[in-house]
Amino acid sequence: MRSSFCSIAYRKIPGVAMPAIMAEVRAAGYDGIEVWWPHVEGLAPAQLAELRAAADEAGLAMPMLSPYLGNFDLGMTNRAEMLARTRAAATVAAVLGIPLLRAFVGWTCECSSLTASEDYWHYILDGFREMATIAADHGLTIAMETHELTLVDSVAGVLRMITEGDPRLRVNFQIDDLAANSALPDGLAVYAALRPWIVHMHVQLDAPGSPRATETRRILDAMHKDGFTGFTSIENCAGAGAPAAALSAGLDIFAR
Repeated sequence: MRSSFCSIAYRKIPGVAMPAIMAEVRAAGYDGIEVWWPHVEGLAPAQLAELRAAADEAGLAMPMLSPYLGNFDLGMTNRAEMLARTRAAATVAAVLGIPLLRAFVGWTCECSSLTASEDYWHYILDGFREMATIAADHGLTIAMETHELTLVDSVAGVLRMITEGDPRLRVNFQIDDLAANSALPDGLAVYAALRPWIVHMHVQLDAPGSPRATETRRILDAMHKDGFTGFTSIENCAGAGAPAAALSAGLDIFAR
């Protein structure tokens, strides 16, 4: 099990640069850093090349770039914008040597695989076919985040994206409400159903002993037993508290 830490935890620290974040993540003992898009957006190719060299020198992997891809609007009007954003992110990821592009699937927190119209489904499927092609043209893979209230908030939604959208699509596994939406008993059953397509995982900083923390532990144990070769990222998406505290709390999760 390879550990990663998402740089979004530094979102509330003004002026912080990726070299400083990378140094702290590596010093804390993580194997990789998941790069939040605003930390590299707008950097020149030479600056990106320097970041890649710094990561290589430190022995810190960069498994996934997390831009805001796949947010196709409910009015079905922003296809060109989303594809342009995918091209921009793919160019950056290729320079940095990052293999995965994280994507939401639909207008996040405003749609669900259980209730979306067929017209909206086809809008998303068409868009993700093109996104997968753009990614492949850069040697990259789209990792769909199984975020609540998206079109991959159920096992059936994930499988529809892969079978009707593009077979190259993969999963950034996030528990959220997948089990309930899939009529499965728990997150471990969801993991078993999606295992062939999971290439990355997000773990939240839940209180030790809480129901989701306990479920996460069971899933991590199963992934370790299965020899999962991807990265598992600690994601403090709200940027709450000091990053140092989040770094430490994340390592505690991996240590249990």
